Amino acid sequence: MGKLKEWLLSALGGFGFVVYFLIITFINILPMVILDLPWWAVVLVCFALCFFEWSQFLYLGIWIWAFVVALGQPIDWVTVVFFIAFAVYFGSMIISIISALRRPRF
Repeated sequence: MGKLKEWLLSALGGFGFVVYFLIITFINILPMVILDLPWWAVVLVCFALCFFEWSQFLYLGIWIWAFVVALGQPIDWVTVVFFIAFAVYFGSMIISIISALRRPRF
């Protein structure tokens, strides 16, 4: 995501920074849209993601739960975007896990 941020900043300047954070916010809220959670639950999850270190496990569970729910929904643009975001989210997580396992431990 850092390269996207740099590209948007170089292409659009300060407006690119705003576009980048709108994209990130949309991606972070997307699984909760698929789950059709009420607004207060979305606020609680976002609050937990900001302030608690263990909340990444909660967020991982929300992504998996939303994936299962999205499989049963009719395909529209929201579910297609969700599946793409899901692939990017889990792809980046798997890459970071593999790179952490390959580091030498001294």
